[in-house]
Amino acid sequence: MDYSQLLQSLESVCGDGLQTARTRAHAEEVIQSFKGMQHLLPACRFILEHTHSPQLQFHSAAAVREAVAREFSVYRVEDIQGFEGWLLEYCSSRTQVPRYVRDALMSAVATIAKRLMLETGEQEAWLLLEKLRQLRQGNKDQQVLCLSLATALLDEFGTSSKSSPLRLSLEMHHQAKKTFMDVCLIHVWQMVLETLHSRIAIPAAADELTEGEDVLLNNAITVSDRIISWDFQQDEANPAFAGSVQKDADADDQDTDELPLLLPASWREAVNNDVIGLLFMVYQRLQGTASLASNHCRHVLIRLANVAGPVFTTKDAVQSWCLAFLSQITPYLKAMVTAGNTVTEIGPHSLGLAKMARAILVPGVHTDAILNGDAILWEFLGAAAESMIWLCREASRNGGDHEESSWLWEAFDGFAGVWAGILKEVNSHEDNQAVPHLRSVCGRVSEAYVQCRLESAAWSVEHEDDEELDIDQDEKDWEQNEEQLTVVATLVRESPTTMVTLLQLLTERVNAYKMAQAQQQFGTHVYVLHEHMHWLLLVSGFVLAEDPHGDSEKRVTYVLPHIPDISQIVLTYTQMIGTEQEELWSPQVVETLWWWLERWTPSYLFVDSYPAFSGDAGREIASFIVDRMKVHMEGWASEASVILQIAKTLKTFAGHQKLRDGMLLTPTFHTLVEYLVKNIEKLPEVAHGVVVETITIFAAGATQADVRAHYMSLVMNSVEKDFVSLVQRPDFSKIAQQNVVFSKLIDTMDMFQGLCRGVQPQTINEIFGLVAKYSPHMLELLKIYGSVPEMIMSILKVYVTLVQSTVIAQLAPEAQTVLTQHSLELMKVYDSITKSQKESHEIADEPYGDVILIMEFLSNLVALDLQRARAQSVSLSQSPNHEVILYGWHILLPKVTADALEIPQIAIKNASLIRDLVEYYPDKLNALPDEVLDTIRRGLSSNLGSPVYEVVDSLYQGISAFALFACSLQRKDDVASLTRLAGPIDGLLETALGNLLFGHVDSNLVGQAAAALLPLIWCSKQKYEMLVRGLLDQHAANSSTHQRLVNAFTKLTAAIPPELPEGVTLARSKELGEFNKHLFVFLNETRGILMQR
Repeated sequence: MDYSQLLQSLESVCGDGLQTARTRAHAEEVIQSFKGMQHLLPACRFILEHTHSPQLQFHSAAAVREAVAREFSVYRVEDIQGFEGWLLEYCSSRTQVPRYVRDALMSAVATIAKRLMLETGEQEAWLLLEKLRQLRQGNKDQQVLCLSLATALLDEFGTSSKSSPLRLSLEMHHQAKKTFMDVCLIHVWQMVLETLHSRIAIPAAADELTEGEDVLLNNAITVSDRIISWDFQQDEANPAFAGSVQKDADADDQDTDELPLLLPASWREAVNNDVIGLLFMVYQRLQGTASLASNHCRHVLIRLANVAGPVFTTKDAVQSWCLAFLSQITPYLKAMVTAGNTVTEIGPHSLGLAKMARAILVPGVHTDAILNGDAILWEFLGAAAESMIWLCREASRNGGDHEESSWLWEAFDGFAGVWAGILKEVNSHEDNQAVPHLRSVCGRVSEAYVQCRLESAAWSVEHEDDEELDIDQDEKDWEQNEEQLTVVATLVRESPTTMVTLLQLLTERVNAYKMAQAQQQFGTHVYVLHEHMHWLLLVSGFVLAEDPHGDSEKRVTYVLPHIPDISQIVLTYTQMIGTEQEELWSPQVVETLWWWLERWTPSYLFVDSYPAFSGDAGREIASFIVDRMKVHMEGWASEASVILQIAKTLKTFAGHQKLRDGMLLTPTFHTLVEYLVKNIEKLPEVAHGVVVETITIFAAGATQADVRAHYMSLVMNSVEKDFVSLVQRPDFSKIAQQNVVFSKLIDTMDMFQGLCRGVQPQTINEIFGLVAKYSPHMLELLKIYGSVPEMIMSILKVYVTLVQSTVIAQLAPEAQTVLTQHSLELMKVYDSITKSQKESHEIADEPYGDVILIMEFLSNLVALDLQRARAQSVSLSQSPNHEVILYGWHILLPKVTADALEIPQIAIKNASLIRDLVEYYPDKLNALPDEVLDTIRRGLSSNLGSPVYEVVDSLYQGISAFALFACSLQRKDDVASLTRLAGPIDGLLETALGNLLFGHVDSNLVGQAAAALLPLIWCSKQKYEMLVRGLLDQHAANSSTHQRLVNAFTKLTAAIPPELPEGVTLARSKELGEFNKHLFVFLNETRGILMQR
C-alpha cells in the first residue's frame, strides 16, 4: 500500500472535513475505513512519523488500540514489543503534542501492554515498570509522560466502564488485572509518592512554580487518586463478564468515599504514617489553588482514612494510623475556626475533614484512649467541638443563603455524628471524668445549633423580599433535615441544660404569643415568632420522640427530666391556636405542631413510664387532642397542608392499637367523626381519601359491634351520599362534562379508594358490598369518560385497591361470585373504551398508566385464586377468576408494545403475569391462538439485555415457566400441542442464548438464566444444535478460536441431563445446580472470543 497517499487522504479529511456537518460524514467514513485496514500497525507508525495533524495523531492512536485487539496474532511478540517501545520514544521526542493526543497514545501503549502481559506474564509487567522508572528519572516532560502512562495503565487494567477494546475472556481480563496489581500497582504508587515528595520540596514561591500551577504535582495527585480508588478486593465471586458492565460497578453517582478500603498486607509500608504527613503537605499546597487537584488530594485522604483489613496486624497499628490522621486534621480544624470563611472552598474542605474524622473514629477502637486522656485524641476532640459550633454559625449566616451552607451543614452532621458515636461508647463509664466533659460539649453544641437555627429563621423573615433568597418548600423541614435533627436530638438528650433551654425557649415563645394575642400587636416580630416556634417544635419533636411509622417494638420512650414540662407547654400551645382568620397564627406552625403530635403521641400517651400521660390522665389528653383536631380542622379548613397533616396524624393514631382503643373511648372522638363525615366537603379534597381511610380503620378497631357498625355507617353513607347525588341525577348525562361535576366524581373515587385502603377483616364484607353496589355506575362512568385519563385511572385504582386489600377467606361466598362478575365486566368495559386508542399511553397521565393498573389488578386476582386454592385444596383451573384473568390478559396483549416494554415497571409486571399464567393455568395455554403465543415470546424476549436487574430476573422466571410447560407436554407426548409451541420455544432459545453470548449479562443473574436455558434446550435440542453449528461455522477460519469454542460448547452440552425434574422441583435440583456451574464457566470462556470483531 502507498502509505504516502493514505497519509494525504487522511490529512485532507482530518482538517476541515471534521469541522462542518456537510463533510463530516465523508470524513468519518474515510477514518473508519482506515481503522478497518488489515496489517494496520505499520500504517499507523508511518502516519504518526510523518503527520503534524493533532486530529490524525489522535485517530491513529485509536487505530493502534483496535489493531492490537483485532490483529495481535498476525505479528510476532517481539514486533509488538518493539512497536510499544517506539510509541513511548515517539511521545518522549514530541513534547509539544496536545494533551489529548498524548493521552490517546498512552492509552494505545497501555492496551499493547495488557495484551503482551497475557503472552509473557510478569516479564511484561517488569519491563513496563522499568519504562516508567526511566521516564520518572527523566526531564520534566518525561515525568509528565510517566504520569500520563500511569493513568492509562490504571484505566486499562482496572475494572471500569472505560473498558478496553480487547475482547478477551473474563479469565484473561482478571489474569492481566491480577498480574498488574501484584507486580506493578504498589511500585506505581511509590513512584507517584516520590514525585509528590520532590515537588513539595520545592518552595511554593520558587521561580519554577510562579508561572502557573504545578503540572507535575497536580498530575501526580490525580494518579494517586486513581490508584487508591482501585478495587483491591478482587471480587471473584461477583465479576462482570466480558462485554458487560456489572451493575453499579462504575456508576458515576455512587458515593464510595466512606466504604472500607481493604488494602493487601503487602501495602503495609506503602501507606505508613509518613505518607499521611506527605499527603497533608500536598493538600496544604493545593488548597489555595482551587484546582481539581485539591479535590483529588482530599479524596485520597478520605479513602486512606477508611483503610482497613490485612494492612493492619494489631489494634495498636490501627490506633497509630488514626492518631497520625487526627494530628494532621486538628490544625486544619483550628485554622478553619480562626480563619473563617476566608479558606478557599471552605464547604468541601470542612466536609472532607468530617468524612476523615468519621472514618478514623471507628466505634469501639478508641474508647480506652479517650478514657485514658490521650493527648492527640483530646486535642482533636477540643478542636472538633469548636468546629461544630463554628459550622453551625457559618452555615446559618445570612439565613443560610450562601453557596457553602449545604456543605457546612453536612460537615456539621458528620462531626456531630462522630461525637454522638463516641459518647455512646463511653457512656457506661460514668465514673470517668471524660464522660461529663463530653456531655458538656453536647450541651454547648446543641444549644449553639438551636440558637443558630433561630437566628437564621429570623434573618430569613427580615430579608424575605431579597430576590436571591430561595427557600425550598417542596420538602418539609422535618424530611429535609431528618438526619441532622436526629443526631442533634441525640446530643440534646445527653445534656440536661439543653433540655432546660428548650423548655425556656418554648415557654418564652408561648408567652410571646399570649402577649401578642392580648395586645393585638402584629408585625414582623410575629413572623419571627412563627419561625422560632416552627424550629423549636422540630428540634423538640426529634428530641422527645422517634419516627411513629417505624417498628413499634423498637420505639423508645425516653425517660428524661423536663419531658413532661416540654410536653405540657406544647399541649398548652395547641390549646391556644385560633383560626386561619386570626392574623396571629401561621399555617406552617400549625402543620408542624400536628407533625409534633404525630411523633409524640404514640411514644408517650398511655405509656406507664409517665403517670401524667397514662391512665385517666392519658384518656383526658387523648380527649383533648381529638377535640383540638376537630377545632383546628374547622378553623383551618381551607389550608390543605394543615388539614392533610391533621388527617395523617389521625391515621397514625389509628395504626397504633393502644392509641386507637384509647381514643375510641374518649367522649370527643364520636363528635370528631360526626363532624368529619358531615362536613367532609368543606375540607380540602386532597385530604378526603385519608380521612375516609382513617375513620374506616378506627371503626374496625371498635370492640363493640354497635359502635363499629355506627362508624362504618357514618363513613359509608358519607361516601355514598356524595356519589349518588351525582350519578343518579336525571340530568347527569347533560352535566357530566362540567368541570365541577368531573372534579366531584374524581373526589368520590378517591374516597372509595380510602374505604378500600382501610379494609380490615371486620369490615371487608361491608366495604365490598358498597363498592359492588355502585360498581355498575363506576363502569358506566368509564364509558362516559373513556377518553379522560384522570377518570380512567381513578376508577381503576378503586378496583385495584379493593382486590389488593381483600383476603379471600374473609369474603362471603356470594361476594366472591360478585367479585368475579364485576371483574369480568370491568375488563369488557376497559376493552371497549381502549380499542379506539392507537396506544394505551394516550389515555394515561403517566406512560401506560392504565396498562400498569390492569396488570396489577390481574396479578391481584391470581393472588386471590392462590389463596382460594390453598384454603380449599382445589386446582386453580377450577377457580372462577381464571376466565377473567385470561380475558384481561388477552386485552393487554396488543397494548404491551415494544415501546411499553422499555418501561421497567411494565416489563417486570408483564413477565410476572406471563409466569403466573403459565405456572398456574397451564391447561389454558393450549387454547390460545398462535399469534398470542408469539406475543408471549416477544414479551419475554424483548428486554433480556436490560441493565435493570429486576426486569431480567422477571423475564427469566417467565421464560423458565413457559419452557417447563413445554417440557411437560413433551413428557406427555402431546405432539400436537408441542408443535404449536415449537416456534415460540425456538425463538426464546435463540434470544436467550444470543443475549448470554453477546448482550449485557449481570453475573448475579446466571442462576436465573440457567433455570430458563436448561428447559429450553431440553425441549428444543435440534434448535440448540443448529445454533451451536452456526456459531462454530462463523469462526471456522481461525482454528484456535474454533477449537476453544468447540471445547466450551461440548462441556456445556455434556451438562444437560437426559431427564429433567418436573415443575418447580427443577429450581432445587442437583441437575440445575450442575448446569448453572457449567454455564458460568462457559460464559467466561466464550463471551470474549465471540465478541471479537
